[in-house]
Amino acid sequence: MTTTAKPFLRSRASKILFIGAISLIAILLVIVAFPGILPAGWLKNRLEPILGRALSCTVRIQSARMTSFFPLTIRVSDIAIEKSRPDAPVTGRLESATFGISLLDLARKRPYFSRIEIDGGALDIVGTELPPAKTSAATENGYHPPVVTALATLSAQEPTAAPTAPLVIESLSVSRGTITLNTSSRPEPLVFSDFSGEGGVADRRLTCRMLRTTVASGVFTGDGEANFGRDATMFTLRGTLADVDFARLFARTDGTFISGTGRLKMDLRGTWSGGGGGFEQMEGNGETEIRDGGFPKIAFSPTALPTPRIPAVPEVPDRIGGIDTGPVKDLIGGILPSTGGTDGKSAPATPTSPNAPPGESVRFQSLTLKFRFDTGRLNLSDLICTLDPDHRATADGTVFYRENPARISFQVKIPAGYFIRKRAISLPFIGSLGPESLSNVLIPVSVEGSVAKPVVHVGNLPVPL
Repeated sequence: MTTTAKPFLRSRASKILFIGAISLIAILLVIVAFPGILPAGWLKNRLEPILGRALSCTVRIQSARMTSFFPLTIRVSDIAIEKSRPDAPVTGRLESATFGISLLDLARKRPYFSRIEIDGGALDIVGTELPPAKTSAATENGYHPPVVTALATLSAQEPTAAPTAPLVIESLSVSRGTITLNTSSRPEPLVFSDFSGEGGVADRRLTCRMLRTTVASGVFTGDGEANFGRDATMFTLRGTLADVDFARLFARTDGTFISGTGRLKMDLRGTWSGGGGGFEQMEGNGETEIRDGGFPKIAFSPTALPTPRIPAVPEVPDRIGGIDTGPVKDLIGGILPSTGGTDGKSAPATPTSPNAPPGESVRFQSLTLKFRFDTGRLNLSDLICTLDPDHRATADGTVFYRENPARISFQVKIPAGYFIRKRAISLPFIGSLGPESLSNVLIPVSVEGSVAKPVVHVGNLPVPL
């Protein structure tokens, strides 16, 4: 009896295994032949929490359908990214996206994607100079570049719920994207349009290659990397921004400090501390070329340059010993101004006409410079500014970007003929020489203060702006 039972049991088990295998194959064939067999509601209920936890926001998917099973590919359209809390910085909408993910990871809601392809969409980032409740007196009102401000804003947000596993995207591609950065320090948002690129994500580390976007009428091409830590963001940015409008790129509510069109080449590395430390360990260098621009915050009025006080001329009698002193008085009066007295005190030189037109901001035909980041400093060197066809200024300086407000210190050498030609100032002796005679004479000019409120000194004389 026992001998007879064993073959029967083996036969029964074999039949069960055979039926199970046939059923599984049939199910897989049905799934492959009819990829839409997985319900759209089930796909949405799995993807929404995965993306929401990974992005620290609320994600709502309008429609989703499976397009293939080997590998599992899900096509999603009309994805809304909403605030999960009032201070969340990112909102937006994606037109369509394709997700590659295994069935097991999807069922377990594990954020591991073999690929994500995003085609069309827009993100709005509401940035601040520092994230809320993390400001400090050292950096609260300082100037920060808009791109890094956006990275800092994103890295400072705390996730609504810690994901069960780190976010991984083996292959990420974006096309036809738009990113709008809104900050209180700008009069209008900074828009990155036609955004495209490739890369990947491993936990909170984002790698970008073949980046291309249009911003401030210019086109940026390059690559970068950002590691979003809990307390700090480490970033790398390399590339070139061509034909950019500098006035729009660096626009501020208190006015831009430079205008013109040109090129900005950069290779930067650094750390942003969200705890109030601002930029730390900034390294890298770059160069800039600007055409047909100016410095809107620096404008000399026709009487802006103070004239040194000179000794007064004593009154000369009309006649001395029967000799007419008229010619001598005319000669002295043509060189030195007369005060009409003999007290020997200093007197100002003859001022420019009070009806002279108001001053214009400093303009230039071209400007080239190199920059290099040091600890807390942005050093500018090899600055050559062509003011007009006959005059060229040179300069070097430093921007202390970690101070509040960002302090500047520049030493400039400007041809004296530029002041004479542009300002038409009556200076003793010098004014009578003319600009052509002074083309090789350089006047030292220092610019101190801040970007918002520069203070200019010509020689040792302050110049009101």
